[in-house]
Amino acid sequence: MKVLEMAATFSDRVDREFARRLMVVKEILDLDPLEALGEIGTSPMVVETVPAAFYCHLKFEPEEALVAAASSGGDTDSIASMTGALAGASCGSDWIPERWLAYLEERVRIEQVATDLASVGSRICPGI
Repeated sequence: MKVLEMAATFSDRVDREFARRLMVVKEILDLDPLEALGEIGTSPMVVETVPAAFYCHLKFEPEEALVAAASSGGDTDSIASMTGALAGASCGSDWIPERWLAYLEERVRIEQVATDLASVGSRICPGI
């Protein structure tokens, strides 16, 4: 929730409507996902995809969040990729089901690149 609030605060400096739409996510977390995503919107417009990704991330555990994002209609690839990024940033990668990873082409190379990026990131931002 804190990241959503920070995103809205920073966004408010340049686009009050976008910031408002981000904060709406907090208000509709109790709604049925179809109703909530219908209210947020799932078009390719950033004012819809980003709040939709935050909604999926905050509403569900990571695996279910990605399934909801990919099933939301509209710009599902953008919504799901942002939802996955939020899940990765908050939970790491241990939650990713092995049944998904088993079909990942070039898995070893991708995992090595991820490890290398994490190493670079920890040197740039120690303690995070």
